[in-house]
Amino acid sequence: LEGTNSPGEALFYHDLGYTFEKYHYYKLLLGAMLRADEIMDRYERENCHVWKAQTSAKRELVNTRALVYISLGYAYLKNSDEEHAKLYYEKAITLREQTEEGILSCAHDAFILYRYYWILKEPEKALESLDAALKIRQQIAEEEDTDLTQHIVNTHSNKIHVLLSSNFQDKVELALNEYRFFENEPHIQVRLKDKPDARQRILTDYGDILRAKGEYEKAILKYKEALEARNYLHFEDDFIACDLYLKISECLREMEQKQDEALEYRIQA
Repeated sequence: LEGTNSPGEALFYHDLGYTFEKYHYYKLLLGAMLRADEIMDRYERENCHVWKAQTSAKRELVNTRALVYISLGYAYLKNSDEEHAKLYYEKAITLREQTEEGILSCAHDAFILYRYYWILKEPEKALESLDAALKIRQQIAEEEDTDLTQHIVNTHSNKIHVLLSSNFQDKVELALNEYRFFENEPHIQVRLKDKPDARQRILTDYGDILRAKGEYEKAILKYKEALEARNYLHFEDDFIACDLYLKISECLREMEQKQDEALEYRIQA
């Protein structure tokens, strides 16, 4: 961890936060990110003579700070605190303008910052940010980014979420087009075979699109496929599986003579 009160220790808590996020423990996610920020505060105070004198030390400080601020913005957003989320995203944007990061970090920043525009209720800019991330990632080789397939799926997925939650008149058709763009990614079905998380996510998105179109039976089939992919991961307390059961239940409620079945899925949730 490079000792206490170091960028290495801050990154340890930062990564720990995303472990909590994976299980939907959003308060613990926020706590870990706040701890990372506290460590960077102490590091900056205790080592000002070092980072002011050394370019490499200052670069490490700025890069780590920016990463922690981006993740703090996300953590506050997951805890329904949009004001603090906006504050930390703005801090991150200011710092990122001072960094000299590589192509992967540029893609990461563009992807993450779409949430900032979502908070501002600017879907056009959110989509532009996601498009920028996708364009970069489509140029990257698998060996450069071990999670490339997941990142590409997440980017298409978030574009679908932005579109479906927007006020665009043709939002459902635009979301369907985005799903088709995803389907045209090179060798995507082969790449998804060992990515159950990504498979579940994009299947859920397609189900959401079909549901928005009123095609409830088809939507249910996709939600069930998503559940099958999710169950492969064997989580005990699975909020995502719970959400899928609720989506199926809500579709069934829209169909004739399906109320009892809808109730069964809600009980499972």
